[in-house]
Amino acid sequence: MVTPSRADPRAGYALLATLWICVGIGALTWLISVSAREAIAASRNRIALTQGLWRAEACLALERDALRDALSREVVARRDSSGSLWNYVDRVVRERPTPVRDCSLSARAVGSRLDINAADEGTLARVLEAAGWPEARADSAAAAIADWIDANDEPRPQGAERTWYVARNRVPPSNSALVDMRELRRIRGLEDETADQLDSILDVEPGAIALNLAPREILSLLPGFNDRAIREVLDARARGVPITAFIQLRPWLDPAVPDASAKLPGLVLLAPEAWIVTARVRTGAPPVTTAIELRLARGDRTTIITRRRTWIE
Repeated sequence: MVTPSRADPRAGYALLATLWICVGIGALTWLISVSAREAIAASRNRIALTQGLWRAEACLALERDALRDALSREVVARRDSSGSLWNYVDRVVRERPTPVRDCSLSARAVGSRLDINAADEGTLARVLEAAGWPEARADSAAAAIADWIDANDEPRPQGAERTWYVARNRVPPSNSALVDMRELRRIRGLEDETADQLDSILDVEPGAIALNLAPREILSLLPGFNDRAIREVLDARARGVPITAFIQLRPWLDPAVPDASAKLPGLVLLAPEAWIVTARVRTGAPPVTTAIELRLARGDRTTIITRRRTWIE
């Protein structure tokens, strides 16, 4: 009678160990693969952001060159300042072909909106009511904005701390409580799309009101500006005939405010003191948007950068 041989138990342990080794190698390979993909994706994102930044810089540089050439031609031609393209930079930017691929340009005049940081609660409420907000809602929003400014109106760091502040916040130091319109979404009652509706009437840029570019809501704040005065200014703007002298306003101003003509020159400008020009470039997959914003003042025959801001959307 033949007795069957018994399997060596050590062979089973060896097989089990081999299987665990294979599983470990597979898991390690998977981890290495995932890490490699993440590293590659991060590198691609950095490359895309760098490319977007370069394109945005190039877009703004080419646009400034075009503006400089146009302003130089105006100086040579001795063109009347009321008809200068400096009053229509937004239109020029909008109508000119974009100089760089995948770049979009926009421009807004300083003074075409109300500076939130310089306005009191009552003025904010008046502007919101002029924009069609119910009185109670306008008062509530104005109070919330004023409270936010009072609570956050602290000097931004200067000197050695400036670089750290800009790197963390992506905005330049300022003594103003609000330095970017996107901050409105942090204020109670303005967390939703309501904040987007305020972009056409509110701003964080300091500057005098630009008479020939301010909307109806802002013009209604000026002394002596009744419905007739606002209508006449807007009609002249629509005809492409901007107001060139304050004396033109006298027949339209409210006679109940006799000193309006004397006050206006200290409150408004006939041409904007600066323009905010923004370049946005979409790059990468999934796409991200790199934005660069410049505040441009006018020189003799060129534009002067007085502020720069960069962020990622």
